[in-house]
Amino acid sequence: MTRDRILLALATFLGGLVAAALISPIAAVGWAWGVLGTGAAVGSLVGPVRLMARAGEGKKVSPLGALLSVNGVVVGLILFGVGAIWIQRQNAPGPGAFLAGMALVYCLLIGWSVQRRPPE
Repeated sequence: MTRDRILLALATFLGGLVAAALISPIAAVGWAWGVLGTGAAVGSLVGPVRLMARAGEGKKVSPLGALLSVNGVVVGLILFGVGAIWIQRQNAPGPGAFLAGMALVYCLLIGWSVQRRPPE
């Protein structure tokens, strides 16, 4: 990932956080939980996917690596779930901001996937 993409992602996150904070503090918390929780849940899937790719190629897979990958997925999903359950119990702008943060992560993931696709 290049420095420009990291700065763009940081600026997008901070811009959304400021916009949500202008609505209400709970919206800012919802936005942050949505982006960070979804990012953790999606990012935690990278390890198991690489692990399965190695196993599919016939390469040796470390049992410790497999254990850490599976535990990473569990931790990512727990972070996402705790954030989703907590923000749902808050006032009106919180859950909407959570969903907006979640949508941002998935839109960025789709954009990244399309960009990596080789030209036809």
